[in-house]
Amino acid sequence: MSHMNKIFSILLVFAIAAYAQQTTVAVLPSEGDSRSGAELEVLTDEMREAALKVLPTATFVLLKQDVVVKRLGGAENFIKECKESTCIVDLGKKAQVDYVAQATVIELDGIIRLKVELYSVSTEGLVGMFNDEAGSIRDLLAIVKNRAPAEVFSKIPGVIVEKAAPVEKKKRCDRKYNVNDDECVVNEPYEPPVRYEEYDDEDSDEKGEKSRVSFWIRAGINSSYTYAEHNSGASGDFGDIFGMQLGFALDFAVSDWFHIQPNLIYIQKGMKDNGTDFTSHYIELPLLLSIKSNTIPIRFSAGPYFGLCLDGYCDDYDFGLSAGVGFDIGMFYIGLLYDYGLVRHFEYKYMLYNRTLGLNVGVNL
Repeated sequence: MSHMNKIFSILLVFAIAAYAQQTTVAVLPSEGDSRSGAELEVLTDEMREAALKVLPTATFVLLKQDVVVKRLGGAENFIKECKESTCIVDLGKKAQVDYVAQATVIELDGIIRLKVELYSVSTEGLVGMFNDEAGSIRDLLAIVKNRAPAEVFSKIPGVIVEKAAPVEKKKRCDRKYNVNDDECVVNEPYEPPVRYEEYDDEDSDEKGEKSRVSFWIRAGINSSYTYAEHNSGASGDFGDIFGMQLGFALDFAVSDWFHIQPNLIYIQKGMKDNGTDFTSHYIELPLLLSIKSNTIPIRFSAGPYFGLCLDGYCDDYDFGLSAGVGFDIGMFYIGLLYDYGLVRHFEYKYMLYNRTLGLNVGVNL
């Protein structure tokens, strides 16, 4: 079984590489001396939701809020330290993340001013930001929901998102000054920002439905052997050989964590006996049910497979169960899959059953 140990080692290396490629993002607790703790907490939650809309879970990890606060030494320590202009970047370093964001609010003349900033912790550079204002905390949340995904979190390298329509703001003309020096009608009534729903319109829903079905191309190598049973009750394993596999799969995302994957694969299986390789060629149709993590790029799959013998030391068909684990790395996939044959596929002194461990890589088109 030395070949299988090598395949496990290769998969472990790729798993470590997949985890190392993850980009970590933290949303700091929102700041605002004039707002209640509950309002600031709701604003922080809205910032997190905005980040989750655009950050691909395969390559990005958004730290849970309790983890962020714990790394910062607790809520009281966070308030104590966050007094300098470099606070966001410094706290990002302490939280051990790649990017850090925060929303800050201040109220002047009955108007709530909002500033949202995102920094790269390694370069200490400003990656994305915007300023806005509203008449209430409810309208402020609508602004964050509409603007933060496209104007802040999509600025992180590796994130792609369609920009929302620009927000057309009304100016309050009964104030003694105009922040933007814009012309305005004196008698025009002030209207708070509208809660925009660009992310929930029909076009977005249609695009979301389309993106739930993806096409994969897969290729890999196998380490295959045969389990043998004799009429006398004796049993054992024949030696393993290397083979190859090549095919494609459709991935149906029933939900964010549950997927259905029908596959069509050409695969080589077989065994070694007295130094001679016996190779069989199959067209195999696995139907896998896949559970995918929302926090780390790992998925577990299992389901039945049916194999049609094309040529070699095999009868008409093979049938069994497949189970495996894999990692999503951006548009790429690497996984380990084990086939356990349930039916006798050939008689060669004994009744033979396929056992195959395969390492495959894929590209999501």
